[in-house]
Amino acid sequence: MILCNIYDKIILNFENHSSKIFEERLVFFSDSFDFVYRTFSEGGNFSREEVEVYRKKLEKTAYQIEQAETTISKEMEKLEKKQLEEANKIMNEFRERLNKAIKELIDDSFFFYLVLKII
Repeated sequence: MILCNIYDKIILNFENHSSKIFEERLVFFSDSFDFVYRTFSEGGNFSREEVEVYRKKLEKTAYQIEQAETTISKEMEKLEKKQLEEANKIMNEFRERLNKAIKELIDDSFFFYLVLKII
């Protein structure tokens, strides 16, 4: 159970950190967009139509990145769930074996005790 809590904390920290970095980069990129793509009237090298085309392409790319990130997160959650189920299955099998071994040991000890008592 302790390992699960540590694992959950690591995953949560990773997700928070990666989201924060992505948002920071997106904000920086969107802030610098206006500076880089200036229209002719602003002393730049692009027409308004070109700026709109690039802006739409960037928005589309940002959306695709967000979708990819969402897909990856969902896949990670599925994988995490599968691994947790597998670990629980292995732990339960181990507990059953351990309980069986302890029961056999107790039964054998009790039998040995009875034999010694008879002798």
